[in-house]
Amino acid sequence: MASIDELLASFEDKSWSLEFIAKNKNNIKFVKDNELESLARFFDETYDVWDFYPGKRQIQSVYKLKVAELKKLSGCSSCMINRVKRESLHPVQKNITNATNILQIIDSHSE
Repeated sequence: MASIDELLASFEDKSWSLEFIAKNKNNIKFVKDNELESLARFFDETYDVWDFYPGKRQIQSVYKLKVAELKKLSGCSSCMINRVKRESLHPVQKNITNATNILQIIDSHSE
């Protein structure tokens, strides 16, 4: 497993710090423990589990714009929308995994 410094360096958004991760520990663990449902509902504005996530509104806005443009095109829009959704969620999932790994390292050193 990578070190805490390596994991922190892998976050593109510098909002992710040890302090931020520690402050949002319960949210991060909940999202990771319920990953399938949580990721599936990332774009659901009524699902407030993701309110802690930095840049959530921007990710949602860009996703909505891309989906609106795709719906104007011919072809299998549902396939294209699913691709955009996967591409949008990949960095989110990576950040949650990295934060979870950091929490595990911290927990293992505190025992």
